[in-house]
Amino acid sequence: MKCVKQLIAKENVQMMFRQETKKEVVNKELCCALWGNNDVQWEMTLSINAIGGLLCLWCKEAFKLNNTFRGNGFLGLEGIWREGRVENRDVTLVNIYLPCDMEGKRRLWRELKDKKGSSTNPTWCVMGDYNCVRRLGERVGINGEQHGGREDDKFNQFIRDGTC
Repeated sequence: MKCVKQLIAKENVQMMFRQETKKEVVNKELCCALWGNNDVQWEMTLSINAIGGLLCLWCKEAFKLNNTFRGNGFLGLEGIWREGRVENRDVTLVNIYLPCDMEGKRRLWRELKDKKGSSTNPTWCVMGDYNCVRRLGERVGINGEQHGGREDDKFNQFIRDGTC
C-alpha cells in the first residue's frame, strides 16, 4: 500500500483503476490510506472468496461521477472530467478484468459493445486486465488456440469494432 500511495503522490495521479483487489470490504479508511488524503472518491465491485474485485479511485476535483454500471468483470463510471486539456468533458471510463475462458471474454465483449452502442457519450476509455494479447508472440508458453480460433484475432476484432 505504501508504494501505491507514493506513486499517486509522485506522479500526481488523478484516477487509478485496480483489478483483482481480493477485498471483500473496501471502506473510506482504506481508500484514504491508498490515496494519501481525504480528497478521494471511489466505486468498487467486491471480490467473492478472495477472487476478483475492481476498485476505481479518483480525485474529487478531477472527476464528477454521474452514474455507474456494473457487470461480471467490469465497472463503468460515467461523469465529467474536470482536469487538464479535456476539462468539463463527458467521459465513460470502464475498469475491466476479463475472465480467462474465451466464452467469458466473448460475453463481456458483447455486453460492453451493447452498452457503448446505447450510450450517447462518444468518449470512452476501457482499461484494465484483458487476460489476452494482441499478437501471439506476446504470449509465453501457450499456443494461443482456444475454443475454435485464435484469441488474438478475436481481441483485435473487439478493438477494431471500437469498443475498446
